[in-house]
Amino acid sequence: MNTLGIDIGATRIKMAVVSKDRIVESASVFLGPDDHSEDGMIGLLHKKIAKLNSRYRIGSVGIGVAGVIDMHTGLIRQSPNFPTWQDFALGQRLTEATGLPVAMDNDANMVAIGEYEFGAGKGARNMALLTLGSGVGGGLILDGRLFHGNTGMAGEIGHITVEPEGFACNCGNNGCLEQYASAKGLRNKVRRDIFFGAETGLALKDPKLPERLYKMAKNGDKKALGYFQKFGYYLAIAIGGMLNLLNIKLIVFSGGVAGSMDIWKAVLMQELRRRTFTAILKDVRIEQGTLGDMAGAIGAAILGSHSGKNIGPPE
Repeated sequence: MNTLGIDIGATRIKMAVVSKDRIVESASVFLGPDDHSEDGMIGLLHKKIAKLNSRYRIGSVGIGVAGVIDMHTGLIRQSPNFPTWQDFALGQRLTEATGLPVAMDNDANMVAIGEYEFGAGKGARNMALLTLGSGVGGGLILDGRLFHGNTGMAGEIGHITVEPEGFACNCGNNGCLEQYASAKGLRNKVRRDIFFGAETGLALKDPKLPERLYKMAKNGDKKALGYFQKFGYYLAIAIGGMLNLLNIKLIVFSGGVAGSMDIWKAVLMQELRRRTFTAILKDVRIEQGTLGDMAGAIGAAILGSHSGKNIGPPE
């Protein structure tokens, strides 16, 4: 029996059909304006699951989605990508619509599971996964199990404070890591340096801004290079504290901005040597994820394969 993994993003849904240790098929679909409501999402997913089930005999479904998910009730309390969702019983409603068991978890946790089982984390026992995209997400694998914490919110490394009086964050805090080490963080730096932005014609709303800055840095632009060096510096502040606390052996970076690691990794390691016990850091591996943008869908399929039960649920 096959398992279907679904990664629900702000503009696109990615799906992966997995059979044991093999990815049978992967696909994606862009969301239309009517798909963002609760009813619209259920209708879209029902249609896609029915189509795949007719071809592959789907036995269970796993879903990854950004937001605050109550791991005890299965409700999506809120989602940054879907502001109209409030206490949305997506899993339960999808089970009622399809007759299939459905498990659900945070999208970054699903990327962590995907990389742990099939990607850069294969064979590791303890691993931290950071998604470096528009913001910073995280997932923790401790002693071979996905760690949720008390209410399912563990792994929110993007909201560790790295500048106590820094940029305001949507979470209500100031100076969160994701305001400095993400696509959002790069935009914050350009916005603060308005003369640099005006001189180069960089548009803050340009979706390609991080890629443009990366190319500038690779071509020797000192200002752009400095942005990415600060990127590594702030990552080291958060990761150093995490390493000292948890003594994790493997750090995996995923997401679009992780591709710039060749610029900031040296600064990251330099700062980690300042901020982490030598006995801890000497065995740490820093890797880039290998599954690309399908990691979350693959991880969700693995979640679904656990008989519809979440991996390592809270006590």
